Amino acid sequence: MKQQGFSLVELVTVLLIITVLSTIALRSTVDIGYSTRYEQTKDRLNSIKQAIIGNPKRTINGQPDISGFVADMGQLPNNIQELLTQGTQPAYQGKCSNSAHTTQATCINGEAWLFTGWRGPYLSVSDNPANKDAYTDGWGREAQGYCSDPTITVQASCTGSNTWTTAANDFNYGWVFQKNKPGTGDLTLFSYGKDQTSGGTPPDYDADYPATQPIIPSNDWLVDISGGVSIRFIKPYTATQIQTPPTSLCTDPTKTTEVACVSPDTWYGGCSKAGYINKDSCVAASGTWKVCSDGTSTDKNTCESASAIWYGEGYGCNRQRATDKTSCLALTGSPTPKWRGCTDNGTITDQPTCLNSNQIWYGNSLRTLDFPPQSNSYNTQSICLKVFYGNGNSITSVTSSNQLTSLENGSSHTFTFTFPNPTNIPAGINAIGIYKHDGTNCTSILYPSDRTQPIPVLFVPHSNLPIINW
Repeated sequence: MKQQGFSLVELVTVLLIITVLSTIALRSTVDIGYSTRYEQTKDRLNSIKQAIIGNPKRTINGQPDISGFVADMGQLPNNIQELLTQGTQPAYQGKCSNSAHTTQATCINGEAWLFTGWRGPYLSVSDNPANKDAYTDGWGREAQGYCSDPTITVQASCTGSNTWTTAANDFNYGWVFQKNKPGTGDLTLFSYGKDQTSGGTPPDYDADYPATQPIIPSNDWLVDISGGVSIRFIKPYTATQIQTPPTSLCTDPTKTTEVACVSPDTWYGGCSKAGYINKDSCVAASGTWKVCSDGTSTDKNTCESASAIWYGEGYGCNRQRATDKTSCLALTGSPTPKWRGCTDNGTITDQPTCLNSNQIWYGNSLRTLDFPPQSNSYNTQSICLKVFYGNGNSITSVTSSNQLTSLENGSSHTFTFTFPNPTNIPAGINAIGIYKHDGTNCTSILYPSDRTQPIPVLFVPHSNLPIINW
């Protein structure tokens, strides 16, 4: 029987096919390896970014997740190693805006108490953070020194105005990490890619990743408040004039008679002359008195049903200088002193009878009321705003560039305080307080006087502060 084998051509063809298939398989394996390293670089860069500024797209109890190094320290890290180990950074703890006060109990009288400092690690690693490969990119480039010009990766070429940081002081594990470049608060952070040198064009694995910089622009971690901070609160009530209803007066204080007080001004009080509080004193001054502002109603129910104001026959002393019953009745001379505690015709002298008669009881002394509110009858106070934030070692404050005036009429009002442009505050929980302004400086005295400390406020990047209730 004749034996048959492969011809030389057949053997060469088979070997060629095997070679081609092996080459394809090898290239596919290499591509998978490159892709894995690229994805690892991408994931680690995102981890570094979140370690610095948190993930504002995520919410916790309806609030953006403002966390990480910036939220704790009030500043960017100096290098990546600071995200792994505390080093020389101060520990996270409560601090007072007055550095002389070291406990919250002593941080009073308008001073702010905030927590600031390092409370990492912000990145999890199993390696020793001191090792030069503790957190490399996916390509494994270790700390080896770097030039201030990131396009230069060889020390011999780092000349002129450039400076070279040695490997012993390279705390970025082979990443390019440039803080505040160029003086803007931005952070540049990237990997040199597969070839571990500068340059390359995406999607080539040799290209620097990511191509778009800065990886953290300043507005990702700073909040610019130069446009204004709006605060709403109820102003205190401090009348400087003693107006005692129904003292006769005009909403225009320059008009002293009812005849002169014409629209759009309004006349208040039962006397045709300003300043009188009851019928006795009004008539004694040659004025006329009406018991109801409509001039016709003769009883309180009818008067108020007509949406008018009931004055009765007034109250107080018929001698204007007496402000209480005792001093009134102690007066001598003419006319005979008489005190009205009720707005009736002068016969009721006790509160129950007065009220049961549907009258108004004022008692034995004048009440200090502002009736009606007069624009010139209130105290005013110049006020300013301070914002406090932590910067790791201490608490820093900035003061509004404008001082505003609070008219103390007891109303609710929203004040908007502005700051020099730009005024950038780091994201996180900071504090805000309103203070008295003495005409020259923003003092340390909180306003109004019932406030005890600045209040905490969450500052969120890429959003305006809401109106803050003070």
